[in-house]
Amino acid sequence: MKYKRRYYRSKSSDKYKYLAEERLGIKKYQRMDSSLEAELVDLASENAYNKVGKEAVDDLEISDQTVMNKVRKLGQIENNELNEVTEKREVNCLYIEADEDHVALQNGKKSMPRLVYIHEGISEVGDKRELKNKYYFSGVYKDSEELWLEVLDYIDENYKLEKVEKIFLLGDGAPWIKSGLKWLPKSKYILDRYHLIKYFRRASRYGRKEVKEKLWSGLEEPDQELVKEAFSELISNEENEKRKSLIRKSRHYIYNNWDGIVNYTQDKDAIGCSAEGHISHILADRLSSRPMAWSKTGVDQMSRLQAFKFNGGNKEKLKELFLRKEEKIKKKKL
Repeated sequence: MKYKRRYYRSKSSDKYKYLAEERLGIKKYQRMDSSLEAELVDLASENAYNKVGKEAVDDLEISDQTVMNKVRKLGQIENNELNEVTEKREVNCLYIEADEDHVALQNGKKSMPRLVYIHEGISEVGDKRELKNKYYFSGVYKDSEELWLEVLDYIDENYKLEKVEKIFLLGDGAPWIKSGLKWLPKSKYILDRYHLIKYFRRASRYGRKEVKEKLWSGLEEPDQELVKEAFSELISNEENEKRKSLIRKSRHYIYNNWDGIVNYTQDKDAIGCSAEGHISHILADRLSSRPMAWSKTGVDQMSRLQAFKFNGGNKEKLKELFLRKEEKIKKKKL
């Protein structure tokens, strides 16, 4: 929209103002309404910046730089932004699943945005299985302690911790995931079955059938002595040094995550981990599945925006964030 406005001078203060813009709530140098800014950021969560400008407004070309500037303007979305507590819930078990994506940066290096989500177990909805009362956290963290404290704050605000009997932490065994055990009370680690099977296959790929069966039986029961016997046979029967190295690495991984294997097998409340699928659907689809390179700031902002969207954030919520940011800027100037 194009319009003309007059520039008025106050007789008392000698200051100049555009009264029409003040009446309409248009800020100095503002060229875009906060509703459109929210629309651009919302579209940017699913599409490349250069496609967003063409989709947002008919007969108006908005550059990819403008779209990126609006994402930057929004800033870092706090993971607890949509956490609205009405009453603390009582549950026996909580489940926390964690994993990370690997995103190419413009400098040739990699960034690893992390994804953590909390839920109360799995419910059957028709033919589908859904996570109950799930809530997502994501971003690039220098220190995993910061992330786990956010998660712990969420649990403390939303649940009666004294009623929670067990908190299951599910993942692939990465040190940053296991470090969550130090912060989460009553927590038990569960190894992701996807990675267990991956390392089992890597170790037993060229082994005899009876040795493969022995190794898998040892993992299923679980029986550590049986697993040790199977690995000993696999290594002694293998002549290729590269394959021996792979078997040893698989053995190290399984031994290092033995508690997670035992807990899954022996605790009736344990469930399988779905983090691989969530990483693909929530982060990788936008950040790493297509050939593109990001800045560190861009990776952090986009991963947080993805968590915001999957927690129920929409254009109206984004508009609220933009308006809130403008109010903060206005107060600082005052």
